[in-house]
Amino acid sequence: CYSQPLSIFSAAGKPLDCLDVPLGTTKFDGCRVCGGDNGTCSGCDGIPNQMDRDYGGLLDKGCSGHGACAGAQRCKCCHESQGLVNTGGTGDDAKLECPWFGVMCHKFCT
Repeated sequence: CYSQPLSIFSAAGKPLDCLDVPLGTTKFDGCRVCGGDNGTCSGCDGIPNQMDRDYGGLLDKGCSGHGACAGAQRCKCCHESQGLVNTGGTGDDAKLECPWFGVMCHKFCT
């Protein structure tokens, strides 16, 4: 008399985190970075994916290249000479000014 072994295989679906770890706790941040801290798409205000209503651009920690984050969660325009514009002269006679303004230094003074 021969018998066939009876096998029962059960696979229950387990939710995966963004690292594909079953029942893991790592999540995507507001910037869609797995395990991120919203730092890659947040401006100096710390809010991810914030758009400037007047400028129409994404607010960033680089202050659009015209400054840097400087306390109070705001940009300081032309921080450490970054973003200065030559408004006249050349070489030693150059007249460097900071024409930028606004919370994120996106707007040009006119």
